[in-house]
Amino acid sequence: MYITNDRSKLVLSLLDDLSYVKVVTDLGCMDGATLNGIAPSLPHNIRYYGVDYSSHPSLINTDNTIFVKCDLNIQLSEIKDIIEDTDLILLLDVLEHLHYPETFLQHISKMMKPGTQFLITVPNASSIRILIAWLKNDFPRRDIGYFDKTHRSWFTTKSIKNSIPPDLKLDKVGFIYSKKAFLKIFQKFMPSRLTSQFYVKLSKK
Repeated sequence: MYITNDRSKLVLSLLDDLSYVKVVTDLGCMDGATLNGIAPSLPHNIRYYGVDYSSHPSLINTDNTIFVKCDLNIQLSEIKDIIEDTDLILLLDVLEHLHYPETFLQHISKMMKPGTQFLITVPNASSIRILIAWLKNDFPRRDIGYFDKTHRSWFTTKSIKNSIPPDLKLDKVGFIYSKKAFLKIFQKFMPSRLTSQFYVKLSKK
C-alpha cells in the first residue's frame, strides 16, 4: 500500500472551478502528500481534513490541516459531519481496498451536500497487465502498486459507472497516463488496455 504518493498534479488538472471550495477532505490520505501538494495552489483560507485508519506524523504541515483517524470500512458514520461540510472529496487509490465499495459509495453520497465534487482513482482491471499475469499463470501479490495484495476489488470504467449511486452525477471518466513521455504516447493509442489506472469525477446532484 502506498505511503507517500502525491497525486496533487492530477487533482488540480481535473478540477475546473475551485473558487467555491472551502473544505477539502482526503479519504485514505496516508501521510497527507496530496493535501500538502495541492495546498500551495489553493486559497489560504481553505480547511483540509486528512482521514486515514493510521496516524502519520508528517501529515500536518499547515495550520489549517486536521487529521482524523478513521477506518472507512466500519467508521464512515463517525465523519458524517465532516463529509456534510466538504466541497471536494478525494478518494485516491482507496476504493479498491474497501470491503464493500458499492455500499460505501451509497452511504457517502447520502452525506454529501449538493454540488460537492468527488474524485476517485482506481486500478484498471481491463489493463493488459491482467492478461500478462494470466498468460504467466500467475497473479502477483505485491506490497504496493497495481498488484497490491490488499486490493479487494478491481474495476473497469463500465463496472464503476454501474456502481455510481443515482444521487451522484458522472462528470468525467478518464485514464491516468504514465509520467514517461514515450510510454504516455504509446498508451494513448489504446488507453483502456495500456494504462494501469483510471479516474472518475463525480458531483452530488
